[in-house]
Amino acid sequence: MNTHHIISVSCKVFTNTLIGVAAFWLVSTKVSAAAFALQEQSGSGLGTAFAGPAEAADASSMYTNPATLAKRKSIQIVGAMHIATPSMKFKNQGSAAAFNQRNIGGNGGDAGSINLLGNLYIAVPINERWTFGLGNGAPFGLVSKYDRHWAGRYLAVESNVKSFNVNPAVSFQISDNLSVGLGLNWQYLRAKFTNAVNYSAALGNAAQTAAASGAIPAEL
Repeated sequence: MNTHHIISVSCKVFTNTLIGVAAFWLVSTKVSAAAFALQEQSGSGLGTAFAGPAEAADASSMYTNPATLAKRKSIQIVGAMHIATPSMKFKNQGSAAAFNQRNIGGNGGDAGSINLLGNLYIAVPINERWTFGLGNGAPFGLVSKYDRHWAGRYLAVESNVKSFNVNPAVSFQISDNLSVGLGLNWQYLRAKFTNAVNYSAALGNAAQTAAASGAIPAEL
């Protein structure tokens, strides 16, 4: 039996541009980041449910294991386009209206949307031992958007995450049965989280505080 041993090292660098930084951190404490993580980085990988990271069906395996580039003996370009259509529906079952609000709000409709996710990889053998690879994709993303006046509007209305990943990598074949690899993932992330503000509650609390401190007559 001929066994090919593969050792790889992967590094990640993040560049973040956040819209509403405070909202991002507030929501991130309530929503798992896995909800925006995307596995659609490889068409062949999805076909096997990523059962074998060292399988190296094509150049796209460099994203999870850069050492597999050593298996590319000629220039190879692979890409895939995925369509993600998540469905996120809310059903109100006895919720109470927010403070100082008479209207509870609706169910919000379906917050899911149609999303196109693409990736592209190229592997270029430099010589018999060295192979260079370059890939790009979107490791995080998707959008959820409920109606503006839905029941949970004070918690969230729109959650929008977009990312772009550039993945240069190189592999070195030490022997017929051993290869090592190094990859760098540079990621640009843009996030937007919105929610409604209950101004009636804020004004009511302010009035109660002012009345308690004697700043305004209690009857007002």
